[in-house]
Amino acid sequence: MLVKIEGGIQVLFKKILLLVALCAVVPSHAGVLNDLEESATKPKSKSDSGSSGKTNNSGRESSSSNGDSIGGDLAAGFFTWVVKTTLNAIGSVIAYGGESSWQRYAAKEPEDKDSLFRVPGDGLLPTAKIDTHFLLASDDITGHQTRVEAGYGLLGVSHTKNRLFERSDSLTMDYTLFHYRMSFGNRFSWDFAAGSGRLHGEDSYDGTVSAMPIRYRFSDKWYGEYFPVWSSYNGGAMAEHQFGLNWQQKYFGVSMGYKEWLTDNTNVEGFFVGMNIVY
Repeated sequence: MLVKIEGGIQVLFKKILLLVALCAVVPSHAGVLNDLEESATKPKSKSDSGSSGKTNNSGRESSSSNGDSIGGDLAAGFFTWVVKTTLNAIGSVIAYGGESSWQRYAAKEPEDKDSLFRVPGDGLLPTAKIDTHFLLASDDITGHQTRVEAGYGLLGVSHTKNRLFERSDSLTMDYTLFHYRMSFGNRFSWDFAAGSGRLHGEDSYDGTVSAMPIRYRFSDKWYGEYFPVWSSYNGGAMAEHQFGLNWQQKYFGVSMGYKEWLTDNTNVEGFFVGMNIVY
């Protein structure tokens, strides 16, 4: 009887050793956040420029060559004109939008129904704002964002921290942006923003970040926001899209919406609810 018990213990011990060995050899799945980090920080491969063989066509006539040269000059001249005209138009829009932001700060009450003015608690063109929201995302991922904004007239700055959680894993993205703030009337604002950020996961990466937040006021208390962010860490690329609907009661507001992070082969998406304080 004792021999049988000892034999059973030996068999059980061997099975445990085999299980431990298999766990050490077979890697466990790292999770979606780890995939997102790897994809967002994977450098883009530069396509090698293949050497193309050149053929000498000595039999071409000089008149054909001259005709191609004239056609090329005309096309280049037309392209240059289009580019200059487009850049001038864009420059005019940007200058007009920035000047309108200054005018909105200069007036605290409307002179007439079409005049530019701004009141404290304006969510489209804040002087100071802090907002936070909580996210329920795909693959049992949860998240939390805090954003602080400050500005006056056409100039502003913001700092954002996003934290995503998945079981025992987490991923943090924080970035600071400098804003050029444009107003088009009292109902529409559009920012150009650029700065730097850091991504924390299995490792830490510094990178460049740009954004283009757009806000439109539907009524005195309701406005929508689209806040896209593009980042590059370690030569990789990631896009963040946030669509929000906000209810604003002077200094206090609540928000809800949809948010996603996209890379070449991984995405995290979900819905959020939050609140903000604005002056």
